[in-house]
Amino acid sequence: MSNQNNLPESVQDFFEKGETCYKYFSEESMDNYWSMDWFIKHLGLSSFVKLNDGTQVFFSHPDFDYDLQVDAGGLGDFFSHKFEVTILEKFHENKK
Repeated sequence: MSNQNNLPESVQDFFEKGETCYKYFSEESMDNYWSMDWFIKHLGLSSFVKLNDGTQVFFSHPDFDYDLQVDAGGLGDFFSHKFEVTILEKFHENKK
């Protein structure tokens, strides 16, 4: 396994790439909750969070016709992290 970080370069890049898997290798120990929090803050995604359930977060951007679900997990230790991204139908809060 390569210990190279694979992360989106920006919020736009995150939404454009859609369904994928990102990896991050930290210098300090982090559990899945902490790594998800780091992912959100590092990419500046806080204003795009629609639902945060700890290790699973749903994101929505007004310029895209789909939402993204991200699931944080580990790669065998507390220094190796993955973020699996899934494309979802656009979430509408007031859908009737």
